[in-house]
Amino acid sequence: RFNGFHAGDDIEVEDKSAVVPVVAIADGTVLVSRRVSGYGGVLVVRHTIGSGPDAETVSALYGHLDLAGAPAVGERVRRGQQVATLGDHESRETDGERKHLHFQLWAGPGIQLAGYTATRAGLSSYLNPTAFFQTHGIAVPTATAP
Repeated sequence: RFNGFHAGDDIEVEDKSAVVPVVAIADGTVLVSRRVSGYGGVLVVRHTIGSGPDAETVSALYGHLDLAGAPAVGERVRRGQQVATLGDHESRETDGERKHLHFQLWAGPGIQLAGYTATRAGLSSYLNPTAFFQTHGIAVPTATAP
């Protein structure tokens, strides 16, 4: 079903029955809040990391979500705010996929919904999430089931 090079990171969930919150990595504005083929529920948020002249703007795609209660397009979110929960395992919310978060980042304008790119060179428009978090001193959020 999916071919090419994976453009983001997948964060796996062991307990498929757990309700897993998804939180915003930074303050930002919601650009997309809807179902997308291959993901189920998707949020795209344009985030601002840092402040002043060193501030950096990136967009993040959060995929395979249950969008019940998710913010609408144009809404502002705050760092650490719960924006959704992961969709149920192999459901419409995950477009039939396993329960996991697909997370990808890119700089620059536009909305990139593709989770894969046909060539390795196509990955150049995406940022490595782990490296980005380390560079900017962002703690990687971890979720624990209640």
